[in-house]
Amino acid sequence: MIKQIIILIIKQWVGLLEGAVGGLGANMTPRLIAGDAYTTVGGKFGYYGNPLQRFTGTVGRRLNLNTKARNPELLRKISEPAPINSNGTIQVSNPTPRADFARTNFTTDRPVVSHSEKNNWDHMDLMIFDPKITKGLKPASVEPSDTFYPFANITAKPSQTTLVSGNKSALINAQDKGMSTLSSPKLRQIYKDMQAEYLGNLTRYSRMTPLQRRLAKTGFKDNVSPASKKAYAEEIQKLQSKRGTPTIKDYRKIEEDTGLDAGVVDIKGPKP
Repeated sequence: MIKQIIILIIKQWVGLLEGAVGGLGANMTPRLIAGDAYTTVGGKFGYYGNPLQRFTGTVGRRLNLNTKARNPELLRKISEPAPINSNGTIQVSNPTPRADFARTNFTTDRPVVSHSEKNNWDHMDLMIFDPKITKGLKPASVEPSDTFYPFANITAKPSQTTLVSGNKSALINAQDKGMSTLSSPKLRQIYKDMQAEYLGNLTRYSRMTPLQRRLAKTGFKDNVSPASKKAYAEEIQKLQSKRGTPTIKDYRKIEEDTGLDAGVVDIKGPKP
């Protein structure tokens, strides 16, 4: 009886969320449900199918329950807003890639991890895409840290896209375009602190000679401390993980779909 009551409550709650979770108005932000003024309801749930499946898939993965296998979400760090096409879709990949940029890289288990200051993505925002955006495309790799599609023109509908950011302007702009958003007061404070740090460091350029200014690095990444960037990346990953971490079954499914090896081993034993 108690189990039936719990199921009934969940169904009623999911029904209430169905429109927003399904992407029928990503700029709807019921704070009572989303819990944050800059987070949409859709931003709280992973792309695991229809609205009910998104709810159960997210909760199941967070609680390590036996959930139905789904293709993992596609994660991509961005340094600037993704281009919007004339039809309203988001341009995920470079439509006219050069030979050395002829593939679109994603991660699927967590946002890309920086390995050095030279290759550092910690200060960047995160875009999460519904895996359906690559339906019909042939990947060259499905490894969690390096999933990519060579020479593919990949676009996404706003309803298939979630922006994770501490930049209020970027979040509002994404909502206006119909995307879901995910944020937190902590992430926005870190972003604000990084901006102050960046602007403070730029003041020293006024005391440089013309030659020194020409040689100096004025980019955002080069004028924010590694500790600040690391804190930003950690909070983004924390928020992303609440949408649900992919399961072994998820990776087995994508291996069956593509014929590729994801290189994921179950901690309970070797891959069969």
